[in-house]
Amino acid sequence: MENREILSIEAAFLNSDAFKIAVNIRDINAAKRSKNSYATKKFTASVHLSNLIANATEWFNSDEGKETLLDAGISWTKNEFGSIALGMEKRQYNRCLQVAKLDERIIAAFNVACDRLIAASEKADRSLIGLLKFAKDIDLSNEALGIDADASEDEVTEAENEAIESAEIAESVNYVLTLSFKNTNGKNLSLRIDDNGNLTGSNLEEISAAVSLIANTINQ
Repeated sequence: MENREILSIEAAFLNSDAFKIAVNIRDINAAKRSKNSYATKKFTASVHLSNLIANATEWFNSDEGKETLLDAGISWTKNEFGSIALGMEKRQYNRCLQVAKLDERIIAAFNVACDRLIAASEKADRSLIGLLKFAKDIDLSNEALGIDADASEDEVTEAENEAIESAEIAESVNYVLTLSFKNTNGKNLSLRIDDNGNLTGSNLEEISAAVSLIANTINQ
C-alpha cells in the first residue's frame, strides 16, 4: 500500500456497507487468503482475484462509483483506489488488471502448457507473471492468423483456437553468474553465464579485460 496514513474520512468510507458491497470486498479478501496456498490452487485463486479486482475497478470508474466517492468527499486516482481501497501494491494491482483482460482460452492453454512441462519433469512458472509472458507471444490479429478481414466468425474462432492451443511456454534460462559495470567511457557493459555454460555479453573483449583486472587485484 501507499506509505501514508489513511484519512479518517477514507476509513469511514472503507468501513461503509455501501463500499463493501459495491466492490465485493469480502470475496476479494477471501481470494487474497486463498493465494497463500500452493501451485495450481494458488494460480486459480490469483486469476479469480484478478477478476474481482477488475470488477471493483470497473465500479470505481463507473458513474455510480464516482458519485459514491464524491458524496463521501473522497478523490482517488485509480492507483490510489487499488492501494488504499483494495490493499494492493501498484505493480500487483496493474498485473491483476492485465490478467483480467485475457481471453479465457489463453488461460486454459497456459494451464495445459504448464501441465505438459510438469509431466516432462520440467519447471513450470504457473503464476500471473508466467501467464502474461505466455499471452504476450500470442498474436490474434488477422494478419498473424493468416485470415482475410472478411473471414466468417467461425473461421476467425477456429484460427484463434489453433494459435492459442499451439502456443508454448518459452524456455526459461537460469543464470549462474551476472556481471555489469561501466567502462572508462561510461558505457554500460554486461556479462551473463547460464547453467549450461553459455556466455552472453555486450562487449566480451572489454569484459575479459575487466575480469582479468579483478582477478589480478584479488590475488595481489
